[in-house]
Amino acid sequence: MKKTVITIIILLSLTFGIVWWKISEDKIFSIISGIVGIVAGLTGIYSFWSNNNNEKDTKYEKQLKKQLEDKDKQLESNIEQIKQLKELREYDKEEIEKLYKENDQLRRERSELEKQLEQVKEIIKQNEEKNSTKQSSLYKKAYNYFIKGNIEKALNLLNIENLEKHNDADLWFLKAELFEIIGNYDKVIECYEIGGRNAVIVESEEDWVFNPDFDLEISGIVKEKYSINDSSNVFFKVLITKMNHPKTEILMEKVSKGDIKDFSLIGLTVKK
Repeated sequence: MKKTVITIIILLSLTFGIVWWKISEDKIFSIISGIVGIVAGLTGIYSFWSNNNNEKDTKYEKQLKKQLEDKDKQLESNIEQIKQLKELREYDKEEIEKLYKENDQLRRERSELEKQLEQVKEIIKQNEEKNSTKQSSLYKKAYNYFIKGNIEKALNLLNIENLEKHNDADLWFLKAELFEIIGNYDKVIECYEIGGRNAVIVESEEDWVFNPDFDLEISGIVKEKYSINDSSNVFFKVLITKMNHPKTEILMEKVSKGDIKDFSLIGLTVKK
């Protein structure tokens, strides 16, 4: 209904401008009136296009913008209350201090919402630049949960079991971006590392605890033991029979079950 009314007003403005230009006897006035009508019509078209373009916001973007508006309204209300209280001859200092603290909290929350909104816009922009025909059904389903504002469902869908079935780094990167929105930065790092999975040697084991969801565990048969340059510099040739993360590269090299891989004893934890 609103769009129909706006469209009619635009058309009437344009029509008025053109018709008045043609029929008016006062040519100077007709030219001015015509230009005004045409400009009004074109302005209406631009306004209509802008409003229509804003309606392309996803449900999640609309939710965040609504929350921002609510924060702004609360801030304005608090500022007005402070102003009214200060106008009183005897005012409650504690109440004013409480409102100031509440405003500080509202501003922090507003800043976080703005940051989230920018992150959401960036994810949407990146997704639009990708070839959607090449995206997996799992990616599309998780992304649809995300744009509807249901990050929890999206993350539940992007669980380890589902991700291990797909050789798709984009799924891990999407998961990382979702964790970044909710502020879980440890998980962000983990997802980016797994998304471009590559097993490396841990130099210090003091603070390291094996995590089967993240770290690589290999089962295999030692085929040969040998040394390079020094008897203490020991290496093994291992026939790989099992990997808990089959898609993981080892020291930037693709390996699979059945391959024979050379490993240095340094940095390895070997179990019988």
